[in-house]
Amino acid sequence: LAFFLAGPATRLTALAALGTLLNRRALIAYVAYVIAGAALAGTALNLALRA
Repeated sequence: LAFFLAGPATRLTALAALGTLLNRRALIAYVAYVIAGAALAGTALNLALRA
């Protein structure tokens, strides 16, 4: 699940396109939130499947 969530948002071509629209700080925040959200969703799914 985490790879499906984070995969499209972390492609270099997509990040390059976003880099032209956003400033560096916003781009870093975007990537950090995508990675954190994917990790949290993956962990939540993993915990849900154990129960």
